[in-house]
Amino acid sequence: MGSLMVSVENYPDLKSDSVIQKAMSDLSLIEEDISASRRLYNNAVLDFNNKFDIFPYSIVASMLNYERMIPYQDAEPQKIAQSINVDDHL
Repeated sequence: MGSLMVSVENYPDLKSDSVIQKAMSDLSLIEEDISASRRLYNNAVLDFNNKFDIFPYSIVASMLNYERMIPYQDAEPQKIAQSINVDDHL
């Protein structure tokens, strides 16, 4: 998204183009949806992991061989962002 914004900044006429505005709006919504999904997943993982400390859930979890889950973390967000080419999706 950053490289798209830099490209658009270099061409002021593009800022007013409805296609570019729609693409920027859609990309922004997609980023918000991904962020919300990450938060939802991490909250579910936190709730699941907290059950391991509560009786009787802890007994049931050990009987079923459940293991604690790892919350989602961006390991290399810059590398992921660079691997996505926005031009392929326009």
